[in-house]
Amino acid sequence: MPRVPGMERVAIMAPTTQERIRREVLGIEDRARIHAAALRILQGVGVQVDDETVLGLLVRAGASESGVPGRVRLPQELVSDALASAPHEARLADRRGGVALAAPGAPPLFWTGAALRKVEGREGLASRIDQAWLAKFARLVDRLESVHGVVGTALADVPQAACDFVGFRVLASATRKHLRPLMFSPHGGQAILEMGRVLCGRRTLKEFPLFSVGYSILTALRWERTALGLFRSTAGHGIPVMINSEPMAGASSALPGGHTVDTLRKAGPSGRWGLGVVALMLLLRGGAGRAAAA
Repeated sequence: MPRVPGMERVAIMAPTTQERIRREVLGIEDRARIHAAALRILQGVGVQVDDETVLGLLVRAGASESGVPGRVRLPQELVSDALASAPHEARLADRRGGVALAAPGAPPLFWTGAALRKVEGREGLASRIDQAWLAKFARLVDRLESVHGVVGTALADVPQAACDFVGFRVLASATRKHLRPLMFSPHGGQAILEMGRVLCGRRTLKEFPLFSVGYSILTALRWERTALGLFRSTAGHGIPVMINSEPMAGASSALPGGHTVDTLRKAGPSGRWGLGVVALMLLLRGGAGRAAAA
């Protein structure tokens, strides 16, 4: 087959039985130790905050300056009080009129995943995603009853700074499922918020949260501008938020001993650097927002 410019061959291999990963579930005591360690790190080491407005919010809420510009220490009481105000469930709406519940004992929800490229055909050829392909994909997902939400992707035919709200517009025009934009800039959240209000019609986003937002923590103990801009612009509207603190190969700086943040409904988040961001989200929402961690 002739090589197509802009495409590369990708090997698609099914995992064998020997390649299965064994996982052990952390017990209550293990989670408690991780949680306590996270609190000590946030109070002793602190976090670097790349947003002056958020930095001021944290100081006014009780965080102490560390002597390093942009870094603050979070007292255990501040974090614990914020977590105590966390809700035990989140509502995820779609434009078919349905509202799914993310809560203990609720049925699992399945979404598509974020992506930089698509793979098509038997030959496993990968190429970049554009608006037309994303719309086609979203229309397909709209017909799949087992998929509850559609996540945005990178777009090759859109400037990077506009990929988030342009991708949101593409998804909104092609599917009625719950929407999760992929964020690329500190200002994209405001544009998406305005479009979400239009899609809600006479209802408010708090009554009918037809989209949610989220961001992965890319570097240990540092909160960067894109994530903080997103959190600030969407705070106070009842929009569900997912905070991912898993290390990402090639994109993040992992902290030894770090773990994926647990859901707020459990005994306590288990990510050493994600815990502080969860507390920040609750502070931005006045202690009554719908923050969730995964």
